[in-house]
Amino acid sequence: MSYHSLVAYALRKVGPMTTAEMAAELDMSINSVRQCIWRARLNQKCHIAGWKRENGRNVEVHAFGPGEDAPRPEKKPKAGPKRVVVVSRRPGLQIPRLPPADGNPFAVAMWNIAQGERG
Repeated sequence: MSYHSLVAYALRKVGPMTTAEMAAELDMSINSVRQCIWRARLNQKCHIAGWKRENGRNVEVHAFGPGEDAPRPEKKPKAGPKRVVVVSRRPGLQIPRLPPADGNPFAVAMWNIAQGERG
């Protein structure tokens, strides 16, 4: 029995699993299981049934048999630029500052000079 057949057999007996779960079940390294899954998917012995969130990452859940792979979930949108509030040297005065949108490192210095701050 070849290793990719062993992976397909485990999927048939246990049910849908992630790569890490399969490696623990078969007592194999994760890289070996990944290679076996790749070969089993080429031979249409397994497919991606869904996705699971583990440790902040999307992980494939493999199932036995031919079928269409589940689409990869979309990434979460990143947050936009944050407003930075810098406390002035004068007590009680806070000056809101935004990071420069164009990425010019001198834009901050020019903006500060235009606002009357020297630093």
